[in-house]
Amino acid sequence: MTDRILRFLNIHKINKKTYRKGRSSMFKENRNINDSSLDNFHVEILDLEYQPIHYQKEIEIILVMEGSPIITINGQQKTYKPKDILVISPFDTHSIYSQKAVSRLLILYLDPNFSKGYFPKMQNVRFTDNKLETPNNHLFIYTFMELAKSYINKNEYYQLNSAGFINIMLFYILTDCAYYEDSEDKPYLISTENKRMSFISEYIQANSFKKIKLEDLANELDLSPTYLSHFIKKHLNRTFSDYISYVRYVNAKSMIHEMNYSLNDISAIVGFSDYRYMNKAFKNQLGMTPNEYRQKLIYQPLINFNENNNTPKAHKEMIRTMDGFMTKHGLEAHY
Repeated sequence: MTDRILRFLNIHKINKKTYRKGRSSMFKENRNINDSSLDNFHVEILDLEYQPIHYQKEIEIILVMEGSPIITINGQQKTYKPKDILVISPFDTHSIYSQKAVSRLLILYLDPNFSKGYFPKMQNVRFTDNKLETPNNHLFIYTFMELAKSYINKNEYYQLNSAGFINIMLFYILTDCAYYEDSEDKPYLISTENKRMSFISEYIQANSFKKIKLEDLANELDLSPTYLSHFIKKHLNRTFSDYISYVRYVNAKSMIHEMNYSLNDISAIVGFSDYRYMNKAFKNQLGMTPNEYRQKLIYQPLINFNENNNTPKAHKEMIRTMDGFMTKHGLEAHY
């Protein structure tokens, strides 16, 4: 492992053992709200450029605040816009990327056992449509914002206040875009396909700095290269080589943001065999060369929130951001 890669891993706080094992993911994700003291739910605001394919055990509820993220859920890809609301079931594989600008997302991660004491069937809910469409969208968004504010401010009894907002949100979700199984003892199950897709994503993320062969990955999964090639195309909507190029492009873009290396060095570090391939990837994704992108950053620097910035000042900025969102979209006028 070269000194430059080691330095890159250190800056991104990526464990070197994890990197070697194949579980690193270098994507721009700035987490602004988090509270480890609450076990059955937590809320985050993410400025997110790319999140590779993954799954989690929680229900995930997403409000798009800024940008036009392209979100792929179980192989189905859609582009979303501000005020769109998504609901993702536990163990559904999904990825998020933003082509032109970083997207800002408000996300609730909710343990399916959250309402076990009074609505145990919530553990078996499956969502018929990931996009929430309801006549009460404005009320839902307003409730989501109030939940986030309660979570940030942590006033007295904020846990009860937050739980009340979550129950209102769940009511609208169950009414408009979900069904549940009758069997109360039937847990969420992750499919073999989802497990395989998650492994593929993690493998490519971890090994994108070097030459990756389809045959090597196929051997890891005990599959034929031909079958694996079709499987990746089906679930990623990209070929194997296109996905590797995209991962390298995202890592290069992140390095341009955060490091003063030459573009040739960045190209080599992230795994492009020739600078021309990085140039092509940037042209395909952004319509500009890496050098043009770097020059644009000099004059139009991005504003990002530090992932460890969990201070009163950061909380105040988050409240201001949410208030601005609500005013911009005329939400406060309804209540």
